[in-house]
Amino acid sequence: MDGHIDHGLYDARSVPKRPPRIAHDLQVPADLTATTPTLAHRDARGALWRADALELLGQLADRSVDLVIADPPYAIAKAKWDEFASQEAYLAWCDAWLAEVARVLTPEGSAYVCGFSETLAEIKARSARRFSACRWLIWSYRNKANLGQDWGRSHESILHLRSSAKTRIHVDAVRIPYNGHTVKYPQRVQAVSSQYGRGTRRDSWQPHPLGAKPRDVFDIPVLCNGMGEKTAHETQKPEELIEKLVLASSTQGQLVVDPFVGSGTTAVVAARLGRRWLAGDADARYVGLTRSRLLQETDRPAAEAKPAAATKPAAKPKPAAKPKPAAAKPKPAAASPSPQPSPSPQPPPSPSPPPSPSPGARAPRERCTAPPAVLQHGHAKRPCAGSALAPRRRVQRPSQEGRGTRERPDRERHLLLSLGPHRLGERPTQL
Repeated sequence: MDGHIDHGLYDARSVPKRPPRIAHDLQVPADLTATTPTLAHRDARGALWRADALELLGQLADRSVDLVIADPPYAIAKAKWDEFASQEAYLAWCDAWLAEVARVLTPEGSAYVCGFSETLAEIKARSARRFSACRWLIWSYRNKANLGQDWGRSHESILHLRSSAKTRIHVDAVRIPYNGHTVKYPQRVQAVSSQYGRGTRRDSWQPHPLGAKPRDVFDIPVLCNGMGEKTAHETQKPEELIEKLVLASSTQGQLVVDPFVGSGTTAVVAARLGRRWLAGDADARYVGLTRSRLLQETDRPAAEAKPAAATKPAAKPKPAAKPKPAAAKPKPAAASPSPQPSPSPQPPPSPSPPPSPSPGARAPRERCTAPPAVLQHGHAKRPCAGSALAPRRRVQRPSQEGRGTRERPDRERHLLLSLGPHRLGERPTQL
């Protein structure tokens, strides 16, 4: 649907407000106690606000944002801030801020919305009139404990909403290692073995130096206690996951917006990758948490980063080449001795006759001394003495008629003979 996209008109007074969050083990910063939108942090690339999603997105101009990454509440009552009056109230709230996302995205912009399949299916259906296309991505994890008495949840879904048909992802920035099938069968050319391949040469395909094209399933572990980047946020996303989304749908210098910044992962990753960023959250506790992470990220290069010249060891000087030894002078030819008279040739001694075999002993086999003939079937044939390339001996096999027959036992033969002689053509007496 590349035509007119209805961004939707809504009345902000009829949109239900999201319940306030209650963050455990976090304190409200003293400078973020106001109820109005408040600037919490600013640097050369971005700004952090204490503001609601609708308030943050409402300050942006039309078609000014290249990428939006939204991790809203999932409406599963996991925390106090995740409780809504009803499912319809939650969907109406999502419909309101997604209308603002569609308004601020550039014609080639993208929006990623994280959530569970149960709720994202409804959001996807309602967003069809505002976005050109949608891809369903899967974040798969295997390290999350199952504390209930039901199927353990091992994945979450991500909607990739696209502003128009021009929206593309940067494939080379998010390539992945080749899977075991490609490594195990390198002779299978991609053009020949793929479903729609039309190639004919099996030796013309070369693997891409950056890896295989990305797939729509991300196998990334969920954050657990004890991991270095884990914070006090209940539903923190891994930096590896957000980094993949930022690299796929933005370039350096473009603007990335997160209206539900939470623990601050999007702001930290965007700043690290050289993007401009704008982030906000309605909970002042999470805004303070994000600000702390951004300050740590700013101080990290000075303490941990090493200049390229220091990390690369200086090349050792090569030892001077040893002079090659002078070529040895040719020795003068020795004087040839005077020719000695060659002795007269002696006749070869006659071979002694072989000893006569003892009576009853087997005569020894005459040894073949002829050179080997051409290899046939992996074996060298030698001509036997007294004949030229005699054929190889063959083992006599029973004929087809004789197969399956057996010799009668002695008892049966004795029984037949005991019947007495009978004339030719007569049948022996039946017992």
